[in-house]
Amino acid sequence: FVPYAAVRTIVVTHGAVLQGRDRMDVEVRARGIEVAVVVPGLAAAGFAGWPVWTTGIAFSVGATAALAWLMLHFARIGGRQDCAALRAMTEGLPFLGLAVLTQVLTRADTMLLAGFRVAREHIGHYGAGSAPVWGGLAVCQLFGLALYPTLSRRAATGRPMRGTLGLAMAAGILIGGAAAGALFTIREPLISIAFGAAFAPSIELLVRLVWLLPWAVSMALAGTVFAAWRRQRLALATLAAVVGLSLSLNLRWIPADGVHGAAAAAVWAHAAGAVLLLGIGLAVGGPFREERP
Repeated sequence: FVPYAAVRTIVVTHGAVLQGRDRMDVEVRARGIEVAVVVPGLAAAGFAGWPVWTTGIAFSVGATAALAWLMLHFARIGGRQDCAALRAMTEGLPFLGLAVLTQVLTRADTMLLAGFRVAREHIGHYGAGSAPVWGGLAVCQLFGLALYPTLSRRAATGRPMRGTLGLAMAAGILIGGAAAGALFTIREPLISIAFGAAFAPSIELLVRLVWLLPWAVSMALAGTVFAAWRRQRLALATLAAVVGLSLSLNLRWIPADGVHGAAAAAVWAHAAGAVLLLGIGLAVGGPFREERP
């Protein structure tokens, strides 16, 4: 996955060079291209029984396709890359930081489970139970990115952020709740068809994890609002605090309750993150202002 991380870093930082509506338009299209390549690659690896490390190749190829499209886009628009390297660093790094911390928030629990020597079988059940949840969240995150152009126009009018933030987070709770309800309803056939009868214990973990979706989706939509109002650094600082809380809860609950403790930590950390983002947004959510690096 190291090549994927390198290529994805370039996509995120250089995509941030574009201003206003174009920024997330590019992000959505690039991510769409990446997903269109990765999903068939993962399906092929699964059906063919290839080694697990081939999934890293699938992600790397997808990210490379996204980067190629981004470079072609820059070539088409021309004249928009003045000081691109500097702007990629100053404007892209907060978005890169958000992407990295989001991955830490969703992956650190599995690493800690292994670190505490939880049985590999139980970790496998946890991975299978969490996979539909993180997949549903990824789809909802794309929805949030697609809203960015509209939110950016709204921010440019000088309107305060508070009202939009409240609406976005309420919508996130509704969308995430609907996704959670759908996964809860189909939990047994979903796990059985996707992973097989041996993963029946994953159903209970899915039932626990699925309720982080309302909070996680509301956090994703709130992050889009923060970005539209050019306050992504505040979102970055908030997410760092949430990651710290998640790690603390995992360190406390995994030794006592194993994978069930990790599931509880995930739900509580995302709930706390949503509340914290809302509180900070209400406190500082005035009209648009240009952030200086």
